[in-house]
Amino acid sequence: IPLLVSRKSGLLTPKLVHSNLLGWGIQLPLFLVMNDQIDYTIAPMYLSKRGMLWDVENRFKFEENFKGIIKIRYLKDQQKEGGILAREPSHKEKWWTVGKIDFLITPHTDFHLDFDLVSQKNFLEEFDVGVGSFSTTKKLFLKEFKRDIEDKSQDYRTSKMWLQSFKNSFYFKI
Repeated sequence: IPLLVSRKSGLLTPKLVHSNLLGWGIQLPLFLVMNDQIDYTIAPMYLSKRGMLWDVENRFKFEENFKGIIKIRYLKDQQKEGGILAREPSHKEKWWTVGKIDFLITPHTDFHLDFDLVSQKNFLEEFDVGVGSFSTTKKLFLKEFKRDIEDKSQDYRTSKMWLQSFKNSFYFKI
């Protein structure tokens, strides 16, 4: 993280992982600055037992009144059993997309969008490693938006959009 200089694109600290289910893994994140308002982190992670897990994160902030984070995680699962690729046809492509967007329309009116979609429930628990993991994302959203995401073991994910306005003792939410 540069101090007293503008942000720059480059490689971030690599991460190493190991588990019986995933095997050995290495993740090498690349941080790309598009301009002062938009950046991306692309973080491929090779997992010896499962293949390439891709994490893409987009952050944007247009002045103080419009900001958001959108994250996508994708894996074309190549689960190996005894050195042979598993032949199960279902759920080979696994993904998770999650994000939060806040827009302050006026000092008393704001718009919020939270979305959270996953291809299969156990994907969030099974692949809770690396920069795009559920645990890392949960901490990031709590810090940046003061709003949580649902527990990773929940059967259904919830997406929501709302507009709220307040003035003095009047509060209105759609």
